[in-house]
Amino acid sequence: MFAYSGLLPSRRIVLSTLLGAFTFGSNASGATPASPQQAAMAARLPGVPKPPGTVNGKLPERRGPEYPWGVALQDMEAMRPDVRVINLETAMTTHDKPWPDKGINYRCHPGNVATLKAGGVQVAGLANNHCLDWQIPGLMETLETLEGAGIMVAGAGRNASQACRPTVIQLPPAADGQPSRSAAAAAAADADTAPAGPEDVDGPRVLVWGLGHESSGVYDEWEAGEARPGVCMTDLSAAHAARVGAAAAAAKRPGSDIAVVSLHVGSNWGFTVPEAQRQFTRALIQGWIPRLYALTAWRALACPLPPSPSL
Repeated sequence: MFAYSGLLPSRRIVLSTLLGAFTFGSNASGATPASPQQAAMAARLPGVPKPPGTVNGKLPERRGPEYPWGVALQDMEAMRPDVRVINLETAMTTHDKPWPDKGINYRCHPGNVATLKAGGVQVAGLANNHCLDWQIPGLMETLETLEGAGIMVAGAGRNASQACRPTVIQLPPAADGQPSRSAAAAAAADADTAPAGPEDVDGPRVLVWGLGHESSGVYDEWEAGEARPGVCMTDLSAAHAARVGAAAAAAKRPGSDIAVVSLHVGSNWGFTVPEAQRQFTRALIQGWIPRLYALTAWRALACPLPPSPSL
């Protein structure tokens, strides 16, 4: 069983999970017999869906690590993305001591990293309110698990320097030896706002920063320190936006590199974006971070479109 880990399963899997509540049992043939009581209940509840086993057959007893992705794998392959970045909103650990008095503590077994590999994940963002659900030992095992699988981490680390530095992905050249079309277009757009930086030697790269904010449930105690593992935290001040922009300016190569920020901010199930969040993200976008995605709301919210050709 793949525990919840911040991955978004395909629509088909979500439906199968929900409809599984109507599965009462199955025989060897895969059919689901209905008792008189069940039949009567169905008659009183028109529109009750059929058990999934009677529609698509029984779930296979052995399922590979790619199974939780469902048809999303095909969709991603069709899009041919240059980089695959996720928000891994869980710990991958067997550590048993939860963060005290938190109430909701997510984890999955480290062996499930095979599912991330099956999805081609290159970067896992950990600047969120669940990476330390099982305290520092849980975070450390999560980092070791991801690193052992060749998956890079953004937004958390063994100290503040590691947590707040950008994760760098070197983009592969296209068949003609040039950057892929999507990467080249994005890099050209970034060049409009990028100041002078390190000389471009190896071609375009994607630089990913992860930032967590207390409004999303990230505890102040989770902030990474000089010798303390944790999350790269941010406030929503103009000064901090300027610091992030300055870090991006120093790291980016003009005309080629693509900067991305993964920002964990705001409460669950909200309907509005507070003005402080708008101002902070606008400052990042208008500075040196033209690509930013904010997490936590669990629903689609309004997205401002500043005058930038890169959005």
